[in-house]
Amino acid sequence: MELDTSRLDLNLLAALDVLLRERNVTRAAKKLGITQSAMSHKLKRLREELGDPLFVTAPGGLAPTARAESLEEPLRRALQDVAAAVRASAPFDPSTAEREVRVACVDAIELTLLPEILARLAREAPKIRLSIRRRGPRSMEELASGELDLIVAPGGVPGVGYDELPGVQRRLLGADGFACVVRADHPLVRKRLTLSRFLELDHLLVTPGGTSLGVVDQVLAKDGLSRRVAVTIPSFVSAPLLVARTDLVLTCPTSVAEVASRVVPLRVLTPPIALPTIPLFLFWHVRVQHDPAHRWIREFVLSTFVATAAGKAGRPAPTAGK
Repeated sequence: MELDTSRLDLNLLAALDVLLRERNVTRAAKKLGITQSAMSHKLKRLREELGDPLFVTAPGGLAPTARAESLEEPLRRALQDVAAAVRASAPFDPSTAEREVRVACVDAIELTLLPEILARLAREAPKIRLSIRRRGPRSMEELASGELDLIVAPGGVPGVGYDELPGVQRRLLGADGFACVVRADHPLVRKRLTLSRFLELDHLLVTPGGTSLGVVDQVLAKDGLSRRVAVTIPSFVSAPLLVARTDLVLTCPTSVAEVASRVVPLRVLTPPIALPTIPLFLFWHVRVQHDPAHRWIREFVLSTFVATAAGKAGRPAPTAGK
């Protein structure tokens, strides 16, 4: 069947995009702000125009046909391109702009940078909504497809960050080191953390990506050393709480250690081994490079990071180790 694209309603394509995301007529209707009946009518028209059922009934909603699945990625990319082209010609006023910004990051960023971002957004762009997603193996693909607007993540260090796909831009936000954290009244750790004591202790390892080895293990292995990782968890949010109630030691980004030590009774110590500094990058796709709204958001994140880092500069450094 030959498709006459000149008669195809762009609103129908936008509805198809939402249906492909939601896989449910009721949820798609709610997302578009229309009635379920109106959404069903749009689906009927789409089926007629495209000559395909597009969706079949499945447990919990709808399942796309092969034709619908083949349309999903190119349709989403095309709609993103149209939206970017329209926005690029329109003035952007952050004080009145209504927009959802979808950001993927590790939860360490949620602890350290997100509170400052939210405070500034409330003052400067109160109608912009943040949707924070967990960074995962498909985050770069989601950035390229338009499912994500930004990624805040490490880069350039094997086992910690990842490199970008073609078409993905990046900008260095700054860098973070590592610190060790133990509970304030740890019976085996006094003012300093020596290498021998470090190797004797049980360790807590945060592995957002599910790996069994961290940067610390890679550095120790170069000298023929190893530590005992007693517990691995996927989140930095709960790690300080566990350390504060056990004899575990946690090696984590310095920024996380500083924030956590202000909330729970912890001591922040310098690691007894030389660990690399981790560069932190802001990633986005070239498609939105010149979008005024996206450009403002990128500069907003960068300036917030710089201001937050400057605010930490005068704070006491971790206790030095031998």
